[in-house]
Formats: sequence, C-alpha cells, structure tokens
Amino acid sequence: MNIDMDVQVDNVIGYYGTTLKQMRVTMQKRGGELVALDAEGQLNGKAPLAVNLKREKGKRILRAETGNAGDAFRLVGFYRQVQGGSATLLVDMDAGANDSKSGQLWAQDFEVVSDRVLDDVLSDQDAAAAFGQKRRQNRRGRITFNKLRAPFTVGSGQFVLQDAYMNGPTLGATMRGRVNFEQDTVDLGGTYVPLYGLNSALGQIPILGNLLVGRQGEGIVGITFAIKGSLSDPAVLVNPMSVVAPGIFRQIFEFQGQPPGAGAQR
Repeated sequence: MNIDMDVQVDNVIGYYGTTLKQMRVTMQKRGGELVALDAEGQLNGKAPLAVNLKREKGKRILRAETGNAGDAFRLVGFYRQVQGGSATLLVDMDAGANDSKSGQLWAQDFEVVSDRVLDDVLSDQDAAAAFGQKRRQNRRGRITFNKLRAPFTVGSGQFVLQDAYMNGPTLGATMRGRVNFEQDTVDLGGTYVPLYGLNSALGQIPILGNLLVGRQGEGIVGITFAIKGSLSDPAVLVNPMSVVAPGIFRQIFEFQGQPPGAGAQR
C-alpha cells in the first residue's frame, strides 16, 4: 500500500496532560514501508520538537530532536520524572531481522524528580555510608544530570538497554538489561555512583584509574542495583557489597539483567 500524507493539526493531546501544538506532518509509505517523514511542533506551545526520516548509507535513519526532553518523554508516555533538558534520538529502522531496530538516545542538562526506583536505592540503609549528606539532599526529590547516553534495541516485543549511562555533579548511574512487553516484565541492572565529579576525577589517574574504574560513567565507589519483576510494580534490589568495591571488581558483584545478546524470552 502506498500512502502520501500532509497533515497540520493545531493541538495534539499526549500523555500526562502534555500537548503538541502547531503540529505539521508529511509522510510517505511505499509498499507498506515508511520511506519519508518530516514532522514538527511545539511542546506545550513552547519547546520545539522535530522528527525526520532520511536515508543514510542505504539505511533509513529516524532522527528526533527536542528542546525539552521532559515534555517530549511525557508526550509519548515515557518516563515522566524527567524535567527540562534537550534530547536527540537516532533509530536505525533497518538494523535487523524480525522488525528489530537499534538506536541511541542522548539527553543533556535535565533533572529527575520523584523517581521511585532512585529513591528506593538512595534510601537503602546499606547505601548510607557512601552517599552521606548527599544522600539526604538527593532524597528531597530533585537530582540534576549533565548527560545521558542510552544505546538500545527494540523488537519482538522487547526493549533491550545496552550499557546506558547518565552523570551529573552529585550522582552518576549506569544501566543495562531487558524489558519484555509480551510478558510484562523488567530485568535491569546497574550502578549508582555518588559524588560523580570526585569519583570520576580519581578515575583519571594514569594506570591506577584504569584499574579502579569500571564501565564508562562509573566512578570508583558505587552501589549496584537490580530492577526485576512486573512492569507495574518491580522490585528494587540493592547490593551493599559494591559500596566499597572498585569499579573493576564491582562488575563481579553487580546484579545483571539478561545479556543483550541472549535469545528472546517468550
């Protein structure tokens, strides 16, 4: 089926009361395949959102950019705890078989507000020694991050996160694992790093820093965690052994989601 569409809509209502105003979309499908897309609008009538699809080196690449990452996430019903920031999303529409796609999400200068999982980790008694005063400040519910990078694949009813990281002046985090939408389950693991700036600076020491620090985004002292169970009410598990473990050893203790290369769960 071939489709050519050119649409203008004054107001589109998304999730959590978010709107996209002055939306314009042009789209082409050929043989049921999306071959061209150009869309733009204003999130809540303020920040720009632009989406386009172009061919690069024979592949269809979807690119989305916005001046307000938090509003963009809420518009599509994804992680409403983010506020502000800018974001760029790149998706390779022809990355693999069975309609699977791969992509990367970048975000800069945003805040995470009232996140239940983050609060569970920070409020764990075994985390108190590592987070100290910053732990008490972070529990006030608003944490600033400078950047986020999240590589992922999606397909066959699953979303696989591959070594994502985000960091800020007081806290950093890494995460990897799998969300199975068909089974309504989540299996993620990662590390929270308190005082990211100081931790990361220690990791820059030649030779010694390479031995101490683990994956990109991790510092020397961190707390590993897992998020497992149903999507609607996952359990948060904290590994206290990792509080004083250097990065190279923390990976041994770390809770792991299912490896990205593992077969699909059905």
